[in-house]
Amino acid sequence: REKALALCAGAGGGVDGIGAPRTPCEGPRLVSTPPSYSYLRVADGCDNNCRYCAIPGIRGRLRSRSPAAILEEARILEGRGAGELIVIAQDATAYGADLRGRNANLTALLELLLAKLRVPRIRVLYAHPARLDEAAVALLLSERRLCRYLDLPVQHVSDSVLAAMGRGYGGGRVRELAERFGGDDFTLRTTLLLGFPGETERDFLSALDLVRTGAFAHLGAFAYSPEPGTPAFADPGRIPAAEAARRRAAVLEAQRGVAFARLDSRIGGSEDILVDRRLAGGWVEGRTAAEAPDVDGVVLVRAGGGCPGEFVTACIKRREGYDLVAEVGGARRRGGGGRKRRRR
Repeated sequence: REKALALCAGAGGGVDGIGAPRTPCEGPRLVSTPPSYSYLRVADGCDNNCRYCAIPGIRGRLRSRSPAAILEEARILEGRGAGELIVIAQDATAYGADLRGRNANLTALLELLLAKLRVPRIRVLYAHPARLDEAAVALLLSERRLCRYLDLPVQHVSDSVLAAMGRGYGGGRVRELAERFGGDDFTLRTTLLLGFPGETERDFLSALDLVRTGAFAHLGAFAYSPEPGTPAFADPGRIPAAEAARRRAAVLEAQRGVAFARLDSRIGGSEDILVDRRLAGGWVEGRTAAEAPDVDGVVLVRAGGGCPGEFVTACIKRREGYDLVAEVGGARRRGGGGRKRRRR
């Protein structure tokens, strides 16, 4: 513990103790991802105080990095050859709320990165439905170099459950955003929390119906587990663990059909793929703009699939589970916003 604190303090972090850093750590960092992409943390901590979540007690309150510090790191990562930068925070849409100035917000930060960098792809993870404003929505839907992809953890769609969770929005907001981002040319990932105290069968079925609409290309579902120290820990109406697990399994089963149908619709189309790593037998593994690393499927490419950090154009041939298999059908290059070119 002492060594970890010393390392962070030496990098400018000024850590008071575990869970209560004064500012996010700055300075040199160890990049552990493949050379093709890198995470760009823009803030740490969270002020949302969802009633089930222990993150504020572990990570502390929101602490946004300065735009200058973020841009400096982004330039270093771009110089190392990253083809994709992934903007990340516990709540990326809260970025800048603790900073002064009209332009201290996620939209202004993304516009700064787009103006000052040449990196082909920028991806945004972990947007809070209550904080995602119209300016950010418009930018995500219009800017070519921003991946047409958003991780938007809605958690539920029932008004009563969302209120009990302390999420700060209702089911109408969830449906609105699902409609805005749920088209075939945009990839929406979400998270649902099933079995929260007080969740009725009707509440659960409303969440299941939302999944069946097909708005979410990727979805993670969790059964509620009481976290000591959180406000919800002592809530009455706790759902039996077996019932919460049943509800989670039903949601995942419904999502499996949605995900497979969306993947099957891409067969025969030509897509831009960022190569992440080489595999045995002449294969490479990569991702389109529709897949974030580690949480989504991958695209396996053969027949001269390029080197890590290169973009290739490949034709999708088949699906294997949640992954796709493709063959190269275009030149290797450094660039491309990852838009899909559907079969005609």
